[in-house]
Amino acid sequence: MTSNDLKSMTFVEPRPSPVVTTSSPGSPPSSNIQRMLWLTSTLNQIGGGERLLLEGKKFFENQNIETVVLAGRFSPKALFDGTYSSHNIISLGLPPLPNKKITQEVFRRIRLLPMIHREIRRLKPDIVLCQSEYDCILLWGATLFNHQPYAVLIFGQMFQFAENIAKYTLVFRKHLKEIRASRPGYMATVPLKAPRRGILNRLTEELSAVLRYIAVRKAKKIFTISPQVGWEVRKLYGRDSTVLKGAYPPSIFNYEQKKDVRKMLGLENKRLFLTISRLVPKKRVDLCLKAFGEVVKNRPDAHFVIGGVGFEEQNLKRLAHDLGLDSSTTFVGHISEKELWDYYCGCDVFLNMDVADVGLAAYAASALGKRVICSADADDEADPVQRMKSPFLFSDFTPQNLAALMEEALTRPWRMTPDQKEWLQKFTWEAYFGAILRELSLPCL
Repeated sequence: MTSNDLKSMTFVEPRPSPVVTTSSPGSPPSSNIQRMLWLTSTLNQIGGGERLLLEGKKFFENQNIETVVLAGRFSPKALFDGTYSSHNIISLGLPPLPNKKITQEVFRRIRLLPMIHREIRRLKPDIVLCQSEYDCILLWGATLFNHQPYAVLIFGQMFQFAENIAKYTLVFRKHLKEIRASRPGYMATVPLKAPRRGILNRLTEELSAVLRYIAVRKAKKIFTISPQVGWEVRKLYGRDSTVLKGAYPPSIFNYEQKKDVRKMLGLENKRLFLTISRLVPKKRVDLCLKAFGEVVKNRPDAHFVIGGVGFEEQNLKRLAHDLGLDSSTTFVGHISEKELWDYYCGCDVFLNMDVADVGLAAYAASALGKRVICSADADDEADPVQRMKSPFLFSDFTPQNLAALMEEALTRPWRMTPDQKEWLQKFTWEAYFGAILRELSLPCL
């Protein structure tokens, strides 16, 4: 995607045939929606998508909209240490399967259709939401004969996940080269050739892709989290979307640090780099470690704190050991909600090198006044003046470039001005879900 494409997608005023429209934040309107159903296949771990859903549920309930979450899989672990309530969360009891069991997983999800249909008939919601294209298939199937309106929040996209092979199916692969070439992270992680898979899995993926295409096109509204994903949705599905971003409550701007994380970790005299995420390959914590290995050669006072858990944790610890970073790297594991913002406050620079858009954690760190380094994939700001004001620096996927920006971030810290604070206030949950509520309350629904 070119810079001209990006500029053409970030306007506010309506145009005759926009590729992507952007809603402006504000107070939510009086809504014609009284009951909402939110469908998700999985709500069983802590992550950005889970936080978005639970913040949305809380917001809509505060607007006197009864909000019921229907989860194929649910675990209380996803409630962020009890921060969110399990009230009105219904589990359909779908057991997990290994990722390679594609065909079995698809057929097990199909068995959810009558349960979803029954809950929709029982609850009679004004609108049904989901936040993935796969869940959109279930919604389309469950509402096929009753014309229940539904909307989809596309939080991520198939090109952000190397293991998602939908991009190689007949429906979508005609856009593979163009979309892959639009982002450095895609070029680094998405091969042009599809991985080998059995004939049954391939047929299942082809059928799933067709249903996915139909289901997304039938949605009454499509919401995306960045102009990049909005552009991809336009390419893949031929539908316009509304680009909105949300990442934190307004109270973050008045937060006062409660716990001295540096003292707690015994790092009072260190310059701290911090990353917090699920420890999976997509988050590119390995790249951060390699870059930090270069930085610490010239800055012995630098220290890297890594928060989060995941199946990649042991590999990352081995990498830190092999790079000679045992004494300058600390893995702190899961960080509780009560301590999360204190960790942000305690660092000098926050790293978010995910193969994706700017993550929720990165926005939260910036709202707490921290310089943030993100992957070049996250750079969707078309205005060069605004880019200069932004707390974000953008790195390609080489350790050398990231190390140079890490050094720059230490020598050129970011200080939040009133104008920058006003800009960051656009990304509160209230602004985000208020804009969604305005869109969903349009007469067409």
